[in-house]
Amino acid sequence: MPQTQKEKLLFSLLMSIFMVYGMETYNHMVINNSFSLSAFLINPIELVNLVIIVIILETFIGGPLARKTASYFYKDHPSPLLMILLIQVCTVFLMCPMMSLVATILFKGGLSSELLSIWLHTFATNIMMALVWQLAVAGPIVRKIVLRTVN
Repeated sequence: MPQTQKEKLLFSLLMSIFMVYGMETYNHMVINNSFSLSAFLINPIELVNLVIIVIILETFIGGPLARKTASYFYKDHPSPLLMILLIQVCTVFLMCPMMSLVATILFKGGLSSELLSIWLHTFATNIMMALVWQLAVAGPIVRKIVLRTVN
């Protein structure tokens, strides 16, 4: 886990980039119903805008609530790995609904009368992939990069 402000900043930036890129790629595959090279080509402006939104939401809402929620479950000082996994799971379950709402507003019709149903569908489509992507890919890679950069 990041300790210094520099580590926390690097961790937050890299995690946001990895999660946004992975989820945007996944959503492009879902929308186009295909696994093609074009799904991996994400508009850089879209990527930057979404990374900024993720950083803001994670810094002020998702991160603090995830750590607080996870700490409720690890009162007896479990292993560091369990603590990391709990924080990751809590973060996904807090960030995915927020980012699904952002995606619904920005890319799926905005503030329409169908907002709730589109948002719930978007969330249901994304939650399992976000959890797998976070636990199996983004989390381990970002932690490894941050640890190597620090040491």
